[in-house]
Amino acid sequence: MTERTIDDGYWDDPFIVRLPKDGKLLYLWCMNNKRLNPSGIFEAAPERIADETGIAVKDVSAAFALLVEKITWIPDKCLIWTKNFTRRQCKNPKFLLGAVPFLRMLKNSNLKEQFLAYNAELFSRYNIDMVSILYGNGRDTSDLTCTDLNTGTVLNTIPGFSLVTSLYEKHIGKVPVNMKATLEAAVQKYPEDMIRAAFEEMATKAEKPCWKYVESVLEAWEAKGYQGQKGSKGKAKPGESHEDFVARYEGRFRKQQTV
Repeated sequence: MTERTIDDGYWDDPFIVRLPKDGKLLYLWCMNNKRLNPSGIFEAAPERIADETGIAVKDVSAAFALLVEKITWIPDKCLIWTKNFTRRQCKNPKFLLGAVPFLRMLKNSNLKEQFLAYNAELFSRYNIDMVSILYGNGRDTSDLTCTDLNTGTVLNTIPGFSLVTSLYEKHIGKVPVNMKATLEAAVQKYPEDMIRAAFEEMATKAEKPCWKYVESVLEAWEAKGYQGQKGSKGKAKPGESHEDFVARYEGRFRKQQTV
Protein backbone atom coordinates (compact mmCIF):
# COMPACT_ATOMS: atom_id res chain seq x y z
CA MET A 1 0.00 0.00 0.00
CA THR A 2 1.36 3.42 -0.98
CA GLU A 3 2.14 5.70 1.95
CA ARG A 4 0.94 9.30 1.85
CA THR A 5 1.12 12.11 4.35
CA ILE A 6 -2.04 13.78 5.65
CA ASP A 7 -1.80 17.17 7.37
CA ASP A 8 -3.03 16.85 10.95
CA GLY A 9 -4.47 20.34 10.59
CA TYR A 10 -6.86 19.19 7.86
CA TRP A 11 -10.00 19.65 9.94
CA ASP A 12 -8.89 23.14 11.09
CA ASP A 13 -8.30 24.46 7.57
CA PRO A 14 -10.81 27.32 7.02
CA PHE A 15 -11.65 25.89 3.58
CA ILE A 16 -12.52 22.53 5.14
CA VAL A 17 -14.37 24.04 8.11
CA ARG A 18 -16.81 25.77 5.76
CA LEU A 19 -17.60 22.62 3.79
CA PRO A 20 -20.64 20.45 4.50
CA LYS A 21 -20.11 16.78 5.36
CA ASP A 22 -20.03 15.47 1.78
CA GLY A 23 -17.52 18.12 0.73
CA LYS A 24 -15.16 17.30 3.61
CA LEU A 25 -15.35 13.59 2.86
CA LEU A 26 -14.91 13.92 -0.90
CA TYR A 27 -11.89 16.20 -0.58
CA LEU A 28 -10.22 13.81 1.87
CA TRP A 29 -10.92 10.93 -0.55
CA CYS A 30 -9.44 12.91 -3.45
CA MET A 31 -6.23 13.34 -1.44
CA ASN A 32 -6.00 9.73 -0.34
CA ASN A 33 -7.26 6.93 -2.58
CA LYS A 34 -5.56 4.02 -4.31
CA ARG A 35 -5.91 5.51 -7.82
CA LEU A 36 -3.72 8.51 -7.08
CA ASN A 37 -0.33 8.77 -8.75
CA PRO A 38 2.35 11.50 -8.48
CA SER A 39 0.49 13.72 -10.96
CA GLY A 40 -2.65 13.77 -8.81
CA ILE A 41 -4.67 13.02 -11.97
CA PHE A 42 -6.73 9.84 -12.07
CA GLU A 43 -9.99 8.27 -13.26
CA ALA A 44 -12.97 7.33 -11.11
CA ALA A 45 -16.64 7.02 -12.04
CA PRO A 46 -19.29 8.58 -9.75
CA GLU A 47 -20.51 5.09 -8.87
CA ARG A 48 -17.04 4.14 -7.66
CA ILE A 49 -16.73 7.35 -5.66
CA ALA A 50 -20.11 6.72 -4.05
CA ASP A 51 -19.14 3.15 -3.21
CA GLU A 52 -15.89 4.16 -1.51
CA THR A 53 -17.06 7.32 0.27
CA GLY A 54 -20.69 6.57 1.09
CA ILE A 55 -21.79 9.74 -0.70
CA ALA A 56 -24.95 9.12 -2.73
CA VAL A 57 -24.31 8.95 -6.49
CA LYS A 58 -26.85 11.71 -7.09
CA ASP A 59 -24.90 13.99 -4.71
CA VAL A 60 -21.41 13.45 -6.17
CA SER A 61 -21.73 16.26 -8.71
CA ALA A 62 -22.88 18.74 -6.06
CA ALA A 63 -20.02 17.70 -3.79
CA PHE A 64 -17.46 18.36 -6.55
CA ALA A 65 -19.02 21.77 -7.14
CA LEU A 66 -18.00 22.66 -3.57
CA LEU A 67 -14.37 21.84 -4.35
CA VAL A 68 -13.75 23.81 -7.55
CA GLU A 69 -10.90 25.75 -5.89
CA LYS A 70 -9.01 22.56 -5.11
CA ILE A 71 -10.25 19.88 -7.52
CA THR A 72 -10.73 19.80 -11.28
CA TRP A 73 -13.44 17.34 -12.26
CA ILE A 74 -14.20 16.38 -15.87
CA PRO A 75 -17.36 14.28 -15.50
CA ASP A 76 -17.69 13.07 -19.10
CA LYS A 77 -14.20 11.53 -18.83
CA CYS A 78 -14.55 10.52 -15.16
CA LEU A 79 -11.29 12.43 -14.77
CA ILE A 80 -10.18 14.05 -11.50
CA TRP A 81 -7.18 16.29 -10.77
CA THR A 82 -6.36 16.86 -7.11
CA LYS A 83 -4.40 20.06 -7.64
CA ASN A 84 -2.41 20.21 -4.40
CA PHE A 85 -1.51 16.52 -4.27
CA THR A 86 1.84 16.81 -6.08
CA ARG A 87 2.90 19.87 -4.09
CA ARG A 88 2.06 18.33 -0.74
CA GLN A 89 3.49 14.88 -1.37
CA CYS A 90 6.64 15.85 -3.29
CA LYS A 91 9.71 15.56 -1.05
CA ASN A 92 12.32 15.00 -3.77
CA PRO A 93 12.73 15.31 -7.56
CA LYS A 94 12.10 11.60 -8.12
CA PHE A 95 8.51 11.99 -6.94
CA LEU A 96 7.94 14.85 -9.39
CA LEU A 97 9.50 12.90 -12.24
CA GLY A 98 7.23 10.00 -11.32
CA ALA A 99 4.35 12.06 -12.74
CA VAL A 100 5.83 11.96 -16.25
CA PRO A 101 4.54 8.54 -17.43
CA PHE A 102 1.00 9.39 -16.32
CA LEU A 103 1.04 12.82 -17.96
CA ARG A 104 2.43 11.47 -21.21
CA MET A 105 -0.49 9.05 -21.49
CA LEU A 106 -2.99 11.84 -20.83
CA LYS A 107 -4.84 12.91 -23.98
CA ASN A 108 -6.18 16.12 -22.43
CA SER A 109 -3.45 18.62 -23.42
CA ASN A 110 -5.19 21.47 -21.57
CA LEU A 111 -4.93 19.54 -18.34
CA LYS A 112 -1.24 18.89 -18.99
CA GLU A 113 -0.63 22.60 -19.48
CA GLN A 114 -2.60 23.44 -16.34
CA PHE A 115 -0.56 20.92 -14.37
CA LEU A 116 2.73 22.41 -15.61
CA ALA A 117 1.62 25.96 -14.83
CA TYR A 118 0.23 25.06 -11.41
CA ASN A 119 3.42 23.28 -10.41
CA ALA A 120 5.90 25.66 -12.07
CA GLU A 121 7.47 26.60 -8.72
CA LEU A 122 8.04 22.93 -7.94
CA PHE A 123 9.80 22.36 -11.26
CA SER A 124 11.92 25.43 -10.66
CA ARG A 125 12.91 24.26 -7.19
CA TYR A 126 14.52 21.14 -8.64
CA ASN A 127 15.71 22.85 -11.85
CA ILE A 128 13.80 20.34 -13.96
CA ASP A 129 12.48 21.06 -17.44
CA MET A 130 9.91 18.37 -18.27
CA VAL A 131 8.12 20.11 -21.14
CA SER A 132 10.04 18.23 -23.85
CA ILE A 133 9.52 14.96 -22.00
CA LEU A 134 5.79 15.47 -21.64
CA TYR A 135 5.18 16.51 -25.22
CA GLY A 136 7.65 14.24 -27.04
CA ASN A 137 6.26 11.82 -29.62
CA GLY A 138 6.79 8.63 -27.69
CA ARG A 139 9.71 7.43 -25.69
CA ASP A 140 12.11 7.11 -28.64
CA THR A 141 11.97 10.79 -29.61
CA SER A 142 12.49 12.55 -26.30
CA ASP A 143 15.32 12.62 -23.78
CA LEU A 144 14.55 9.98 -21.17
CA THR A 145 16.87 11.42 -18.55
CA CYS A 146 16.96 14.75 -16.79
CA THR A 147 19.73 16.34 -14.73
CA ASP A 148 19.32 18.10 -11.41
CA LEU A 149 21.34 21.25 -12.05
CA ASN A 150 22.09 21.70 -8.34
CA THR A 151 23.83 18.34 -7.91
CA GLY A 152 24.58 17.20 -11.46
CA THR A 153 22.77 13.96 -10.69
CA VAL A 154 21.07 12.26 -13.63
CA LEU A 155 17.48 11.53 -12.64
CA ASN A 156 15.66 8.56 -14.10
CA THR A 157 12.55 9.49 -16.12
CA ILE A 158 12.16 6.32 -18.19
CA PRO A 159 8.46 5.45 -18.41
CA GLY A 160 7.87 2.12 -16.72
CA PHE A 161 11.01 2.20 -14.57
CA SER A 162 9.05 2.80 -11.36
CA LEU A 163 6.79 -0.13 -12.32
CA VAL A 164 9.61 -2.64 -12.78
CA THR A 165 11.41 -1.54 -9.62
CA SER A 166 8.22 -1.80 -7.56
CA LEU A 167 7.55 -5.29 -8.98
CA TYR A 168 11.14 -6.30 -8.28
CA GLU A 169 10.91 -5.12 -4.66
CA LYS A 170 7.54 -6.80 -4.19
CA HIS A 171 8.50 -10.21 -5.57
CA ILE A 172 12.29 -10.43 -5.19
CA GLY A 173 13.60 -7.82 -2.76
CA LYS A 174 15.51 -4.56 -2.67
CA VAL A 175 16.92 -3.58 -6.07
CA PRO A 176 20.74 -3.83 -6.04
CA VAL A 177 22.59 -0.83 -7.46
CA ASN A 178 24.16 -2.97 -10.18
CA MET A 179 20.68 -4.10 -11.35
CA LYS A 180 19.35 -0.65 -12.23
CA ALA A 181 20.90 -0.56 -15.72
CA THR A 182 19.47 -4.02 -16.45
CA LEU A 183 15.98 -2.98 -15.36
CA GLU A 184 16.20 0.26 -17.37
CA ALA A 185 17.06 -1.78 -20.46
CA ALA A 186 14.14 -4.11 -19.81
CA VAL A 187 11.50 -1.36 -19.58
CA GLN A 188 12.78 0.15 -22.82
CA LYS A 189 12.76 -3.25 -24.54
CA TYR A 190 9.48 -4.79 -23.39
CA PRO A 191 5.91 -3.41 -22.99
CA GLU A 192 4.83 -2.87 -19.38
CA ASP A 193 2.00 -5.40 -19.76
CA MET A 194 4.53 -8.14 -20.56
CA ILE A 195 6.82 -7.17 -17.68
CA ARG A 196 3.98 -7.25 -15.17
CA ALA A 197 2.80 -10.65 -16.46
CA ALA A 198 6.35 -12.06 -16.37
CA PHE A 199 6.71 -11.15 -12.70
CA GLU A 200 3.34 -12.78 -12.00
CA GLU A 201 4.50 -15.92 -13.80
CA MET A 202 7.68 -16.00 -11.74
CA ALA A 203 5.73 -15.53 -8.49
CA THR A 204 3.54 -18.54 -9.21
CA LYS A 205 5.99 -20.92 -10.92
CA ALA A 206 9.58 -20.18 -9.89
CA GLU A 207 11.10 -22.22 -7.07
CA LYS A 208 13.13 -19.18 -6.02
CA PRO A 209 12.23 -15.61 -7.07
CA CYS A 210 14.96 -14.06 -9.21
CA TRP A 211 15.35 -11.64 -12.10
CA LYS A 212 16.88 -14.32 -14.35
CA TYR A 213 13.54 -16.15 -14.34
CA VAL A 214 11.64 -12.99 -15.31
CA GLU A 215 14.17 -12.25 -18.04
CA SER A 216 13.91 -15.76 -19.47
CA VAL A 217 10.10 -15.51 -19.58
CA LEU A 218 10.28 -12.17 -21.42
CA GLU A 219 12.77 -13.51 -23.94
CA ALA A 220 10.62 -16.59 -24.56
CA TRP A 221 7.49 -14.51 -25.08
CA GLU A 222 9.31 -12.20 -27.45
CA ALA A 223 10.43 -15.17 -29.55
CA LYS A 224 7.30 -17.32 -29.39
CA GLY A 225 4.56 -14.78 -28.85
CA TYR A 226 2.87 -13.31 -25.82
CA GLN A 227 -0.81 -13.99 -25.08
CA GLY A 228 -1.71 -10.45 -24.08
CA GLN A 229 -4.92 -8.53 -23.55
CA LYS A 230 -7.98 -9.50 -25.56
CA GLY A 231 -6.22 -12.79 -26.39
CA SER A 232 -4.10 -11.16 -29.10
CA LYS A 233 -0.53 -12.40 -29.45
CA GLY A 234 2.25 -9.88 -29.19
CA LYS A 235 4.71 -11.43 -31.62
CA ALA A 236 7.10 -9.79 -34.03
CA LYS A 237 6.21 -10.08 -37.68
CA PRO A 238 8.73 -11.57 -40.12
CA GLY A 239 11.46 -9.02 -40.73
CA GLU A 240 10.08 -6.64 -38.09
CA SER A 241 12.67 -5.01 -35.81
CA HIS A 242 12.28 -5.30 -32.07
CA GLU A 243 11.71 -1.53 -31.80
CA ASP A 244 8.88 -1.70 -34.36
CA PHE A 245 7.38 -4.70 -32.56
CA VAL A 246 7.29 -2.82 -29.23
CA ALA A 247 5.85 0.32 -30.86
CA ARG A 248 3.13 -1.69 -32.60
CA TYR A 249 2.32 -3.71 -29.48
CA GLU A 250 2.06 -0.64 -27.26
CA GLY A 251 0.05 1.23 -29.86
CA ARG A 252 -2.53 -1.56 -29.77
CA PHE A 253 -2.80 -1.99 -26.02
CA ARG A 254 -2.02 1.44 -24.55
CA LYS A 255 -5.28 2.77 -25.99
CA GLN A 256 -7.12 1.15 -23.11
CA GLN A 257 -4.92 2.94 -20.58
CA THR A 258 -5.15 6.52 -21.87
CA VAL A 259 -7.74 9.06 -20.72
